[in-house]
Amino acid sequence: MSKVSICIPVYNGSAYLDTCIESAIKQTYSDFEIIIVDDQSTDNSLSVIKKWQEKYDKIRLYINEKNQGLTGNWNTCMNHASGEWIKFLFQDDYLKEDCLEKMMQHSEQAPIISCDRTFIFEKEVEELTKEQYNKLSSPTTEFHLDLPKFISAEEICRKVIQRNSSNFIGEPPSVLFRKDLVNSIGKFDNDYKQICDLEYWIRISSQTGLFHIPETLAFFRVHGASTSNENKKTRTELGDGTLFMYDLIYNDRYHSFRTHLQTWNELKLKVIMSIRLFELKTLGRDNASIQSLIKNIHSIRPNLNNKLLPDALSFVIFQFIHLKRMLLNR
Repeated sequence: MSKVSICIPVYNGSAYLDTCIESAIKQTYSDFEIIIVDDQSTDNSLSVIKKWQEKYDKIRLYINEKNQGLTGNWNTCMNHASGEWIKFLFQDDYLKEDCLEKMMQHSEQAPIISCDRTFIFEKEVEELTKEQYNKLSSPTTEFHLDLPKFISAEEICRKVIQRNSSNFIGEPPSVLFRKDLVNSIGKFDNDYKQICDLEYWIRISSQTGLFHIPETLAFFRVHGASTSNENKKTRTELGDGTLFMYDLIYNDRYHSFRTHLQTWNELKLKVIMSIRLFELKTLGRDNASIQSLIKNIHSIRPNLNNKLLPDALSFVIFQFIHLKRMLLNR
């Protein structure tokens, strides 16, 4: 039996932490530890955690000396994990009791395993947001799965080309992966603010493939104060989408992915990258937050400008896409 590290990054999560930690403690798979890293919470998260820690010796609590932010805290969790496998569980979310057991049954099939998740909507969540989340896919729908199955690296790469920066694999609570991948693949990329999880899953599975279980074993909570909702206000998804297209085409860590690219696929990704940045520029004319986002993109990928389509061509394509959206929404 291999040890699993259930990693719970925490920042002001007291409202849901009891449910979260309880779901981890009650796992039917016995060989696990719970790594909780608090990122300088200002609520009573630490009190909640310490209450559970007094009862269960599987819980190990760490407190960051200073706030590391979302991705930084995920990476810190992995640093403290001693298990052979890593299973993230967010402070808002919870797992079915047999989640680890069912995922670890397939631990010989691939170094990264995913399952389906169900969204839990809090009362304040708007209907439009609910619709957007409910439209999100998973490997179950994308690959038409009825039974657990291994999905090859080539299949994953083809799906990325089709879906671009849409997260068709799932959020961290629905994914389990081997810790030794961190040595070969690296950690979560701090440059990403919204799709840092998707980027990491694709970085792994484009080389190793993915094993998916078409069954809901995790529950992802959506509420008004979630990071995802805040990011939508500043169009962070467009910024991350631009970075992702750039990395897929040019970053060395995606060399394996590019072996599955045909010339026209690379051109498609370049067009998407250019249009997303052009749309950001359009939206950012009177928006300081978006202007700051654009400036940050150029600072972390200084060669980006040299890889874009000419502005005139981007403008024409953008207008066509905008017209298409208007017709579809009628």
